[in-house]
Amino acid sequence: MNKSKCITCEHYDSFFNGCNLYYEDVYLGEGDFDIYPVSIKDISKSECEYTKKGTSNYNYEYSDELWISARDYLEQNGFEQYEVSNFSKKGKQCKHNLKYWNHEDYFGIGSGACGTIYNQNGEGIRWTNRKNIKQYMDFWLYKKSFENLCYDNSIYIKNQNESIPQECEIIDSKISSFEFFMMGLRKLSGISQTHYKSIFNNSFPQSFVKLCKEWEKKDLCMISNEETYTLGKKGILFLNTFLEKLMLDFNFQQKEYEL
Repeated sequence: MNKSKCITCEHYDSFFNGCNLYYEDVYLGEGDFDIYPVSIKDISKSECEYTKKGTSNYNYEYSDELWISARDYLEQNGFEQYEVSNFSKKGKQCKHNLKYWNHEDYFGIGSGACGTIYNQNGEGIRWTNRKNIKQYMDFWLYKKSFENLCYDNSIYIKNQNESIPQECEIIDSKISSFEFFMMGLRKLSGISQTHYKSIFNNSFPQSFVKLCKEWEKKDLCMISNEETYTLGKKGILFLNTFLEKLMLDFNFQQKEYEL
């Protein structure tokens, strides 16, 4: 499996005093990169102590400039953008990430890991293992043996006397369908009618097709033979805006699903 690397675009006026990316210090190698901006809420409490005076002065436009600069630098060095934040040399895409971008099963193993398994109708179950490492390890190493485990509905494992330290949620067809668009449109290759129909036994919702055609007029979406839909390199910069509009068409309540 190819491993991902990360370039972080940061900018805090009071601490970094105009941070820039120093590309000569970056060893690119041959793997998969992902680049993304970091906001104040992503920084640990101890780090924020250094930036208290500047927490309200985060420059989002400058952060975007840094991200685009990093993207251009990677492309100039032979990396191709194949997803919103991921870049790789040809044939070096991260296979694990492609699993959930392509709406496929993936397993979450270990403390804090998340996994999802789908059925033939596109519905599924998602589990998130407890983040407390000690509690998670204690369950498997000390409390119960594997002989005391059984399968419940052939989907997830449950102990006869005590549940695995994890939270499970059912992914219904409505949420699953929205996630197909949310994850699939992250890829520059986009999504296809054929793939969607193989999962949900239906064509794309008309609301989605209509929205794509509106964005196509703005040169923010590309439609090929009414089969493949992609936001492309330009439109993918506004993916969240597109998904927010699509959520309204799916009639999600605010608390029902959040980006």
